Amino acid sequence: MPVSLKTPQQWACSQCDWRQAVVNKSDVLLPKLEKCPKCGSEIGLKATMMTNRITSIFKL
Repeated sequence: MPVSLKTPQQWACSQCDWRQAVVNKSDVLLPKLEKCPKCGSEIGLKATMMTNRITSIFKL
């Protein structure tokens, strides 16, 4: 049974502003990409804040 996270997370690039569109809201992680599709840098889990979610809507 998945456990809810206090702070939702998503895969994000360490160098550019790329973030995966899907937000992880439980302890079940989504598959990680090998590299950032935008710049080729490493990807890691980062906390998702409401401001990041709103700005990502306008980048589409």
